[in-house]
Amino acid sequence: KKITFCYCISEYPTDFKKINWKEIRKFDGFSDHTLGINASIVAIGMGATIIEKHFTLSRDNKGPDSDFSLEPHELRKLCQRLWCWGLTCQMKQRSLPVTNLLELVKLSP
Repeated sequence: KKITFCYCISEYPTDFKKINWKEIRKFDGFSDHTLGINASIVAIGMGATIIEKHFTLSRDNKGPDSDFSLEPHELRKLCQRLWCWGLTCQMKQRSLPVTNLLELVKLSP
């Protein structure tokens, strides 16, 4: 059995600017409590192999974590982007520099 550790900030939602991107490299995965999908994309590009993200069928349900949870169309978009980043990192056989990832995230729709 393998134990996996994820970088996490227990603040809901987590401000993107509070994430210590250099620390993420010390962990297997990223427990993402930010709004949207950009932080997860950056984490995968930096070598995370696991993403934990809250999910809801609809934010209208007003659950305790609905505000920062992904809806189905957002989860689909995240999975598509993570799959692409995973392939990119595998081809390069290393993680990508933080500055490049942050620039690419700014350009993503």
